[in-house]
Amino acid sequence: MSISYTWNIQRLECYKTLDEYQNVVFNVQGCLVGNDGQDTGIADFAQQLTFTPGPSFTPFEDLSDSQVTAWVESAITPDQLTKLKDQIDADLQRKKTNKEILTPPWVGPAT
Repeated sequence: MSISYTWNIQRLECYKTLDEYQNVVFNVQGCLVGNDGQDTGIADFAQQLTFTPGPSFTPFEDLSDSQVTAWVESAITPDQLTKLKDQIDADLQRKKTNKEILTPPWVGPAT
């Protein structure tokens, strides 16, 4: 079973000011989403970042999803990534062995 993984950045925690910089991101929260072609599994994460002042600083309003995702991928340890993927694998397995699709009770029986 091949699983494709996608980072979903949902929230950025920032220092209002740090030295002469404003809105400095120090924590990224979101989830890693895994899809095996049939089902989707999700593992939440919070990743601390290390601030490096200098010319490479990107103002908050200029940040992109791909840039923040690259920060997360650089900061996360192999063990952390393995744990997230293991959570997704367990979620997918649970859906395969314990999933049932039901009609909502307010819809009534199919005619």
